[in-house]
Parts: sequence; structure tokens; C-alpha cells
Amino acid sequence: MSVARMAVLAAAATTDDPAVRALAGMVGPNGERALHRWADRQTWRRFLPPPYSFAARKNFQGGDMNGLPYDGMHWAFLPHEVFATLAATPELFAHLLGGPDVLSAFWDGARRLGADWVAAHPVLAAAQASRVVPMGIHGDDAGAHGNEKITVITFGSVAVRHATLDSRILFTMLRDAEAAGRARAYSCF
Repeated sequence: MSVARMAVLAAAATTDDPAVRALAGMVGPNGERALHRWADRQTWRRFLPPPYSFAARKNFQGGDMNGLPYDGMHWAFLPHEVFATLAATPELFAHLLGGPDVLSAFWDGARRLGADWVAAHPVLAAAQASRVVPMGIHGDDAGAHGNEKITVITFGSVAVRHATLDSRILFTMLRDAEAAGRARAYSCF
């Protein structure tokens, strides 16, 4: 969704929420900059660490080189950095990842199942079960703009049960057209 489209949807919303009203005002050539500034002012922003940037193989978008691979910058929210940021707010950490009682109960239940991997797990042998968060990783394609897909990869604790939007933490996302593994065949003649 473009910033302009988001502003139109926010303007159509029937709410007096000041955050939504601010989104509605993000029009014109500086809309994207205004959106980034808005996001930085939101309460939830302090719970996310800065994203980690790294080089990744991507495909060019548009022009004569459309679809050809190149090394471009990408980003991800690293789980250990997210954990450290969430640890500053124990209530939020417990809600999203599980508090000591929830984590202990999860690992006690896993041990009762008798799975070999639980008995031989090196982290469980070295740490208290109440401090070990069992992680799940989820990836799926999501619609973004028109027919273009974006692959979204999230992570979260499997010890807690919440609605999807309340339990999955963003790791990274990649536009399908940029994925280097999806390079198109080109003729060099």
C-alpha cells in the first residue's frame, strides 16, 4: 500500500483517534517521510530495536536491468535484540514470549511427552526452563500492492497462545520480485 492510499483510508476511518487522524494528513511529496516520523513517535516503537542491515542478493526492479541480480542492502529485526528490548518491559515480554510460569509449564509438558530432543536439549541442560523461550518461525506470502507478493517471515514463542497479530514478531520481509532465486531468463543477444 502506498502512503497516499494509507492516508485516504485513514481519512475515511470513523474515529477520533489522533494517531489515525495524523495518518490521514500524510499527503503530498513528503508523505513517506511524515509516515516514518509518525512511526518513530508511536509508543510501540520503543519496543523495537533498530533493524540490522546487511548485504543480500536481490533482483533489480525496473529499467533495462529488471530482474538481474545484484547485492543490495536488506534488513531484519534480530531476535536476540528484540528480546533485549522487550526485557526492559517484563510485562510485555511475558505477554509476547511467556513469563517464568508459562515457560516452565511448557517445558514440563514437553518433558512429559518423552521427546528425546527435550531431554538432550543443550540449552535446557544449562539454563532454568523458566528462562528458555521456545521459538517458532513462520513465513508466508502476503499481498502488498496490486498483485505483487511480499514474503513475510515472523517469529514468536510457541509457549503462548494469542491471535496472530499479537503473537508474531517481524523478522524480515522481501518483495517477491526482488527475490534473487526468482530471476527471469534473459537473452544477451
